[in-house]
Amino acid sequence: MREASGLRGRAAAFLELMRFSNVLTAVADVWMGMAVTLGGLPAPALTACLTLASVGLYLSGMVLNDVLDADEDARLRSTRPIPSGRISRREAATFGYGLMGLGLASAAAASAISGGPAPITIAGALAITVYAYDAWPKASPLKPMLMGACRALNVLLGMSVALGKLASGAPEFSHLRLGAIPLGLLIYIVGVTLFARSEAQRSSRAALTKGAGVALAGVVALATTPWLPGSGDLPQLRVTTLAWGLLWIVTALLIARRFVAAVLQPGPRTVQSAVGNAIQGVIVIDAALAWGYAGQLWGLAILALLPPTMLLSRRVLQT
Repeated sequence: MREASGLRGRAAAFLELMRFSNVLTAVADVWMGMAVTLGGLPAPALTACLTLASVGLYLSGMVLNDVLDADEDARLRSTRPIPSGRISRREAATFGYGLMGLGLASAAAASAISGGPAPITIAGALAITVYAYDAWPKASPLKPMLMGACRALNVLLGMSVALGKLASGAPEFSHLRLGAIPLGLLIYIVGVTLFARSEAQRSSRAALTKGAGVALAGVVALATTPWLPGSGDLPQLRVTTLAWGLLWIVTALLIARRFVAAVLQPGPRTVQSAVGNAIQGVIVIDAALAWGYAGQLWGLAILALLPPTMLLSRRVLQT
């Protein structure tokens, strides 16, 4: 009985170390990237490899972040798995690099299946960016940009099959220019990262307002992609302009309401709640993009990742 309890405790510690409650936001990114560029998900084997690549690289970033921040966490967040002694720093590092290897191996398999180098090339860039974010000094102004770049590269990983066909000159992809979508996600995550910078303490209202403003600017950028210069190179919307507008109004309101609450009451609890809501908001954003560019079915398929994410967040800390 005691052994079973100990195993459950170890499993819980590793889930917390990985921030496992957030992992489906990475899945949403890569599925959205596939849906927007291909009109849906590709063959099951290719979808599985790209999904596993995204999951492995995302979780490795969470784990290695705690490995490299262990000394600071010992002072400020002593209940986390490494400083609390539930997981040793060495085994966490081994686990984190193993997850990164799994992600890269899965991307290599995706390249082999798709017949092009784009998946492993983008996954390699993502792995480098993940490690750079984890290793970069926490106070550096580049830190939020690196986090945003990780999210953008994860979206590009989902787009990699189509990007490979574009590079080879396949006519059906010769007019795709989809950089606005990963760029919009980058801006959104930069804002969320700025907003979360002092989540463990009482935050400055000015800093919170700045972070929220940047995040919502990312949402606006994504909502306006159909009307950007050169937008004829994007896939055509499969919804009416009115439906598209309503999708983004709802999305913005779902995210903004917690931001406003945190600005009004900038204590750790309300700020952390807003950050968690903004992370979950990635799934809503991805679902809106897939709904608009690939159709209702794919939007709902991605949105279906939200309930399990919310359920997991009640059991595993998100930040």
